[in-house]
Amino acid sequence: MQLSGWVWLGVAVWDKTEAARPQKGKFRNQAEYVVWGSHGVYEKATDKCLPGVFRQSVFTEDKMHMTGKPIALLEQLLEICKPGGLVLDPFIGSGSTAVACKRTGRHYIGMEIVPGNIPIIEQRIANVPASLFSFEGQYGQSERVL
Repeated sequence: MQLSGWVWLGVAVWDKTEAARPQKGKFRNQAEYVVWGSHGVYEKATDKCLPGVFRQSVFTEDKMHMTGKPIALLEQLLEICKPGGLVLDPFIGSGSTAVACKRTGRHYIGMEIVPGNIPIIEQRIANVPASLFSFEGQYGQSERVL
């Protein structure tokens, strides 16, 4: 992140609850980490003190990719970014971040190396009501993921 000119701002934890994948004789894969930063000066999005640990179970209806995240979790995480702000997901997978951004009024840029995921992303984005907000003009084709 820092080598690319971004400012590393911290790490939050996603506690996937005890329902996370158990591994007998090993530790449960119960947590993932969210690294966040900004490109340039970070502008505070809220006066609230956001939690450092987010406890959210994985929902199979949200999971369309092996590493898919719950939309509800992503919507909570996005509180760190101002509405209308721009979110970069360098590993967009099946587009959960894009869906959460669209539902909460944020712009997004997603990167995906697997071409077969693009139609899934586009379909998921298309299923989010467009009447929630409009981005046209500020960032161009913000709803197109390439």
